[in-house]
Amino acid sequence: MIKKLNINPNPMDWKLYEEGIKAESLNYGTFNTRLHRYEVLPIYSKVVSLGKAVSNLQADVLFEELKSLAEFSTLIMPFSTNRQLVLDFINHFKEGSGVDFSNDKLNKIIQDNTNTISYFDQFTYALENSIRRSYGQVKVCIGDTKYRANEDNEFQKELNNLVRPKYNKLGDKISGTFFMINDTHGITVDVLDYTFCNKCNNYKASLRLNLYDNFGLDQEDVEKFATANWGVYGWFVLQHYNAFKTGYKPFITRMTAKYPIGVDHYAYNSRI
Repeated sequence: MIKKLNINPNPMDWKLYEEGIKAESLNYGTFNTRLHRYEVLPIYSKVVSLGKAVSNLQADVLFEELKSLAEFSTLIMPFSTNRQLVLDFINHFKEGSGVDFSNDKLNKIIQDNTNTISYFDQFTYALENSIRRSYGQVKVCIGDTKYRANEDNEFQKELNNLVRPKYNKLGDKISGTFFMINDTHGITVDVLDYTFCNKCNNYKASLRLNLYDNFGLDQEDVEKFATANWGVYGWFVLQHYNAFKTGYKPFITRMTAKYPIGVDHYAYNSRI
């Protein structure tokens, strides 16, 4: 039995990320009362106006705008079973620690989501093809070092074609997943408890998807969503306007989803 092997579908992306090249949406406190280059960008006209209006640091007003954005995005937030979880995201942002966020209920939501399951199905199909080509030698097909190029080049090619899950469908908006996650920034996969039976020519294992997202806004986010709700401007100002001495830092959301897999004579027919 192999207890754990890590697969990184996009190894260079995560190597750069973990070496400190952060996503733009994780920046904070990036402009002051003079606003620098932002004041010449038309997309920030309302941000500039709002930023000047709150120079007296009425952050609570902006957080109310952010809550209104959550309600707008969630559609029926007052009646949603995930209402408290959505508010937990906002409160974590308000605390300003910038530490990673994780939550068991969120993991369950992500695990049961059809977008996550679709990614799992595509990944599993590629993995099983690779295991078949390597006659069950999973360490050969995926490599056993996190950032080393996979020895099975066909497997890597298939992984390169995978698209990380997004949570922007109607059901995601109703559940609040759209507001909390929307897109994902990165993903790694752990193969757990892999066993291969030579005699019966089959294997079983579990796959654990480790998904990451940034709860923060960058210029592209503002350009895409700001016209829909004033809360986007409030969120952006809270994150990027350095007059707020306490600092409202964006953070990384970490999620996991675990699924069993099994193959009989290399034919995908059931999940154990």
